[in-house]
Amino acid sequence: YNALDFVKEFIKEYVTIDDDDGRKIREARDKIESTEETAKLYLEIAQSDSVSDEDVEKALLVMRDSLEIILNNLEMIRGIVDESAVYKTKVSAADRVSLDTQKANINSALVDVIGSQQTISSMKLNIEMAQTKLQEAEDNLDLVRAKARQVDIDLYETQIKQAQARVRLYENQIENSIMRSPVKSQVIAVHKREGEMAQAIPQDVVISLLPVVPF
Repeated sequence: YNALDFVKEFIKEYVTIDDDDGRKIREARDKIESTEETAKLYLEIAQSDSVSDEDVEKALLVMRDSLEIILNNLEMIRGIVDESAVYKTKVSAADRVSLDTQKANINSALVDVIGSQQTISSMKLNIEMAQTKLQEAEDNLDLVRAKARQVDIDLYETQIKQAQARVRLYENQIENSIMRSPVKSQVIAVHKREGEMAQAIPQDVVISLLPVVPF
């Protein structure tokens, strides 16, 4: 026994004349009926074994819209019962209570559907966050895996040490290529050309100096 059944029985019992309020109540019945048919179709899809997440979300959206339409039409009928000169005295107290019960049931179902939508949205957000963290973990794992092997590290360290040794060698060679006079003096002769080798013996003279201050 649902809202549509109640409205149909209500019309049989009370809508006996073709007045403006009666037409509104019949239109409400037609809207509720077409809305329920659409809702049932999507509900069947959502209850099938091969249903997808998108189907469930679509069904919930349709159910929400359908329940809001049904609730609005029930409230419209309740308003006619409260305000119409004809139906105010015609509708029994028991049927007024039944109408309010139908409204409460539809509103409760609507709250449940909205809650389900919010739960799904929250779950999707949690899944997205989990997927983001998973991706970050996978990226970090790739970085760990991409790190050099110990043998590579040893190789690079050896190459660095070799390069440092070459730098020191070149620095020493530069330092050794500089001839410094033990006293302040003036160069008066150069006995070697560029590229010639000099031996560390007194007879192998490279340059001749004249001290500025005599010994």
